Amino acid sequence: MPTKKFTESMGDMAKRHRRNGRKKPLRSVSELAQEFGLSPAQLSTYLRSPDSPKPVFKHKSAFGRGNTWYDPKEVRDWMKARGGK
Repeated sequence: MPTKKFTESMGDMAKRHRRNGRKKPLRSVSELAQEFGLSPAQLSTYLRSPDSPKPVFKHKSAFGRGNTWYDPKEVRDWMKARGGK
């Protein structure tokens, strides 16, 4: 007896995506650094502070490489509060 692999059909998935709407656009550290006129290493150092915004999404590959995406509005507000651009 075959088991059902997916609990949601493609049609149900499409309906859910239409119902939930688009997700907010995210920015990587390098994109945000370019916006603020910093190097990615400088911004990464700033983002290590305890009061910094937390990443929305993290991706890490099997080879140890990865990328982190942040909500640009949160980072802009945080930079403005700490005296940045």
